[in-house]
Amino acid sequence: MKLQSKKRQRHEQQVKNDERKNRKRKKQCRQVVIKKKVKEKSKNVQEKAKKKKAPDVALTHKPRKKKKAVKKKIKAVKKSSKQAYWKKVKMLLLEMVLAIISTATILLFFFNFFYAILKVEGYAMIPTIHGGDWVFVDKKKKIRSFDLIYFEIPNSKEKYIRRVIAMPGETVVYRDDTLIINGEIKDETFIGEQIAESKELKTTFTEDFTATTLTGHGEIPKEKFLVLGDNRSYATDSRYFGLVDKKDIIGVVTTRIWPMYKIENLDYRMIN
Repeated sequence: MKLQSKKRQRHEQQVKNDERKNRKRKKQCRQVVIKKKVKEKSKNVQEKAKKKKAPDVALTHKPRKKKKAVKKKIKAVKKSSKQAYWKKVKMLLLEMVLAIISTATILLFFFNFFYAILKVEGYAMIPTIHGGDWVFVDKKKKIRSFDLIYFEIPNSKEKYIRRVIAMPGETVVYRDDTLIINGEIKDETFIGEQIAESKELKTTFTEDFTATTLTGHGEIPKEKFLVLGDNRSYATDSRYFGLVDKKDIIGVVTTRIWPMYKIENLDYRMIN
């Protein structure tokens, strides 16, 4: 009986031990499974996190690219706008220059048609004007007695400034430094001092002549003018090259414009 009881006890004890071992094994298996599940879950979480982060990175790169593209476009627009602006400025400047040139050309054409500015050469018109003086010529002004005219000598390149002494249709006599036009004595105030000096020296400032001796006619022919230089002793004038034809007259000398301190109206009627 005792042996049986001991066997039973042993058997029971062994069963209990086996149960414990089984429990431990089960626990261990459970723990292993749990660990695996935890690892898998952690992996899945990490993968999900990576997947979530990846699009965020892509999104962060895309705006940068867009920003760069936008900046490039802005720069290109600014550059093109600057180029367009400077192109417009250049076109405006070119138009202004062309307008100025064309206006100046037109003005110069009209000026040359109506007026002239020229430099006096020689000493034939002393004391009224001297060599080196600059004078203004009105090409459309009506010619009157004692005007200074600018004309050219036919068949020659020479041009002179001389004073009109006799007009077409007038008779002229010059005797003893006295000018007589149509039987009337004319006072030549523009050479008054020279005539007075000649009288003191008992000489003549202008040699005697008449229209007949110069032209073979009693009066000055139509559209012809008798001209003399104010410096009578040294001037080449109608006494040498004859009367001046109207068609050869360029214009009337009205003003001395240079030197500055000598600016003067040369109209005989205005002076006297």
